[in-house]
Amino acid sequence: MPLSTILEPLLDLPILEYHPGHAIPRSGLDDVDAILVLGHQLEPDGSMRPRLVARLEAALALAEENPAAQLVLTGGKLGAPRSEAEAMANWLSSNGIASSRLHLEDKAEDTLENAAYSLDFLRRLGSERVALVSTGYHIRRGLMLLQTLAVRRGDNLSFVHLASVDLDRTVSPTSASTEEKELMLADFARAMKIDLGLHLGR
Repeated sequence: MPLSTILEPLLDLPILEYHPGHAIPRSGLDDVDAILVLGHQLEPDGSMRPRLVARLEAALALAEENPAAQLVLTGGKLGAPRSEAEAMANWLSSNGIASSRLHLEDKAEDTLENAAYSLDFLRRLGSERVALVSTGYHIRRGLMLLQTLAVRRGDNLSFVHLASVDLDRTVSPTSASTEEKELMLADFARAMKIDLGLHLGR
């Protein structure tokens, strides 16, 4: 399959959203073996912003639905006193997720690096079916980067997703906006150029 064909179906991907207090949507989310949570920049004092807490609430619901699934938490420091991965791990641990299930990727500084570095964790875990958790506006881009890099490096992974709701940034549940398409195209070009040996630890 040509890598360029990854883009087209994602442009019209329906976004599955998690609403706190409600059951998670079905659509294959009850049989994942890994949950990948994309971080979000922390406040200067290291505290989490509401957008990241919302992602973690979705990840928690998904982790409870899939008790054998491992969680990969990705995000570096970006000027904060702790990494996004560490902040997410602390929150999930305090909400009942065993630390043995948490795997911290604490170097990534953008979405491309989130995807690139996390694939190494997923490979070591022997993952096959992965649920991506992020805010809705991030989902299509994240899936595109993960699929593109996975194909490039020969990883046999399938991806589903669960989006947290963001009241400040609306996203079409049925198709990507013009801005989103432009970001996806730019990230796709970067993903095609990234040095797999350098960036993915080969």
